[in-house]
Amino acid sequence: MTKLFNEEVCSHVQQTIGTVYELEDWDKSWWIPNSTRKFSVGCAWELMGESREPQELMMNIWEKGIPFKVSFLLWRLWKLRIPMGKSW
Repeated sequence: MTKLFNEEVCSHVQQTIGTVYELEDWDKSWWIPNSTRKFSVGCAWELMGESREPQELMMNIWEKGIPFKVSFLLWRLWKLRIPMGKSW
């Protein structure tokens, strides 16, 4: 691994999942957010909930009856995805 990545990345991987050995076996995926390291939809849902933005405003943007172009423009404004020049 040290041949592919710098020392800082290797150290982080070793601290997170332990020592890494090169084996002839297939790779295995690891789910780090819980102690069992097994993926569950519930765990992923909880993880998403921690970083989720307020949903009330989002529901108003995508409300039925608002033209798609208007909703999309509002969403882009909310996410700061509209180029506004240097005056902003």
